Amino acid sequence: MNNVTVRPMLRTYVTAALLLLGLISCKPTKKMAGGSHIPGDVVHSLPQPFLDSKLKIQLKNSEQSNSARAKLRLQKDAVIWASLTNSTGIEGLRTLIRPDSAFVIDRLKKKYEALAVKDFSKQLGFAVDYAMLQAILLGELAIAPDGNDQYHREDTHDVLYQDYGQLQIKNFINPETKRIEKVQITDKEGEEQVLLTYTDFQAVENFLFPHQTLIEIHYYNKEERRYEDLSISLEHTKVVLSKEPLSFPFSPPARFED
Repeated sequence: MNNVTVRPMLRTYVTAALLLLGLISCKPTKKMAGGSHIPGDVVHSLPQPFLDSKLKIQLKNSEQSNSARAKLRLQKDAVIWASLTNSTGIEGLRTLIRPDSAFVIDRLKKKYEALAVKDFSKQLGFAVDYAMLQAILLGELAIAPDGNDQYHREDTHDVLYQDYGQLQIKNFINPETKRIEKVQITDKEGEEQVLLTYTDFQAVENFLFPHQTLIEIHYYNKEERRYEDLSISLEHTKVVLSKEPLSFPFSPPARFED
């Protein structure tokens, strides 16, 4: 992964992540009438507060395919830290995300950014939600269930239907493992759609963690004035869950622009 391919890959990665957040972080405007009983343990959640993972990332669209390696650290409900590197281990991007702020070091552009979530949202034109990103990375429910949601068996899965503003969300849950295996998010007012698929569940500290995540996005490109498809594949090669605190090193070089 050289500089020629890293730069568009990083831009595509960030664009994809922000697009995904934008689609699923819309503010609710109405809820579906009626509901059904939802068990309290419908989905098992991460049992430890800290996660340390190594990843392989691949992005594909109609024009290119790029890959990178990453280190991911997470303190649940508090911090998401990631470092993106090339095949030789040279870091190109480092980010630190908290519930109210985001920080990015771009070593390729020698640039540093620090933004409050509200300012970040203004620049993007939509609400950015830390909880949503965390749920995607962990394979958990992005939106807490309530009495207005629909819950029933559909073929081999328990399915939790949720209406959230203009979004319709279908969570496909394995009834035996209590883990989400697929999430379908559809914009009822357009053709945008996000499909999350979780596979290769392996026991980590007696918790089934999805080592493969496929994010497929169908979205409208305003600049090109057409619908496009983008896929992001995350492969966890090592996952450690712990009660012991992790470090989240983040020190922007003084020579970088801000």
